[in-house]
Amino acid sequence: MKNKRKLFLLSGILFLVVCLFFLHPSYSYYKLTKENSNALHLQGVELAYTITSTNLTDKKITVPASSKQTITLEVESDNAKNTEYEVYYQILGSLSQTERDRISVECYKNASEDLPTGEISPSGVKIIVVEIENNNTVPVTIELGCQGGLVGRDLVLEQGSKIPVVTTPVLQVRYSSEAFWQYKSSITKVIFQNQMQEVPNATYQHDISQADDGSIMAYLVLNSDRSTYTAYIQCNGIMQANPNSSRWFDGFTKSQSIEGLEYFDTSQVTSMEAMFSNCSSLTSLDLSSFDTSHVTNMWMMFQFYEKLANLNISSFETSQVTSMRTMFNSCSSLTNLDLSHFDTSQVTDMTQMFSYCRNLTNLNLSSFDTSQVTTMYSMFAGNSLLTNLDISSFSTSKVTDMEYMFSGCSSLTSLDFRNATFTNVTSYNNMFTSYPSSIQVTVKDSAARTFIQNRLNEANGGTVIIA
Repeated sequence: MKNKRKLFLLSGILFLVVCLFFLHPSYSYYKLTKENSNALHLQGVELAYTITSTNLTDKKITVPASSKQTITLEVESDNAKNTEYEVYYQILGSLSQTERDRISVECYKNASEDLPTGEISPSGVKIIVVEIENNNTVPVTIELGCQGGLVGRDLVLEQGSKIPVVTTPVLQVRYSSEAFWQYKSSITKVIFQNQMQEVPNATYQHDISQADDGSIMAYLVLNSDRSTYTAYIQCNGIMQANPNSSRWFDGFTKSQSIEGLEYFDTSQVTSMEAMFSNCSSLTSLDLSSFDTSHVTNMWMMFQFYEKLANLNISSFETSQVTSMRTMFNSCSSLTNLDLSHFDTSQVTDMTQMFSYCRNLTNLNLSSFDTSQVTTMYSMFAGNSLLTNLDISSFSTSKVTDMEYMFSGCSSLTSLDFRNATFTNVTSYNNMFTSYPSSIQVTVKDSAARTFIQNRLNEANGGTVIIA
């Protein structure tokens, strides 16, 4: 009987050992993938991500007192399978709750950027833009990191805090609603505001957000003359210009000023065709806050600015632009235009780009790369006060049309055209008309000299020299 009991006991122990041997991996897997929906491991391997930024030192950034910083993060998955990721932040140091409440960390999501949470593939990279604002009187240090979990499982951070996503409201496409733009010729001032607030005496209001959700509102207030308006365009925070911003201010013929453009985010705009065309009462326009890095079309952008004397486009990044056709046509009050920072390497059309800028005396095109341009029709026509024009950087190997290019340049006595070739130019009627016979044109070789001398001889004559 004793032996049977011993045998039974040994059998039970053996059975338990076998169960533990076979069940332990399954139980472990269960704990990681079933019971713990926030698992930070995948089949026993800890998930890993590389997070980098030029603004970070050892994943940390110190934000000065009373300041705001925007940083771009790159998050790369170092895992063998698709995973869920979550970028988090931690406020370091001994701060009171009040001090912590004065710190905000947010992700401003635009079309080209990723969210701080989502699914990522092996070796995949996410680009995330984070804005950190410190409203304390002392600097604060923020640490950023990334954790991950199994696809399809809710992630609950084991450390740090989630980064909330703020989606920037987008403005309507011009003419998607005539309700606002029907007053364009009666608006004397446009004011962009980054806070929704009451507008006293508003006679008109309209939702001009693309989502039609009231996130961007336009108000018109009748001026003292009882026939014109001041326009207020409001949004809580920054408003994003529509990728198609063509003709957005076109025809605001009585507008004398546009204020608050720093709240008008153009970073996703691809077309600025005729965006400010026919604003014939504007005398000054500051676009130094504009991000034009995605713009491909600037056709007619500033056309017919009769009174514009000051134009700040110092921030313009034009490397993607293909059309600058009539861009500054008839800006007849501009006296100086410095475009030395323009990248025109992709531009194909410069038709009438500067034509009839009648008061222009200084034009800096020293950086112009015209290697892709096919037409320069009437490019400088009617610039009656220009005396010297240095376009020595111009490559014209693809240009076929130079008709009226310098027509009406009645003060032009010096033209440096030393890198131009004319072998593909087939249209050149009236290339030079109404200019001084004392003009001197500098070219690169004898072939170019023959071509230009023939054009001058068809008009008032002049001298051509080889550089």
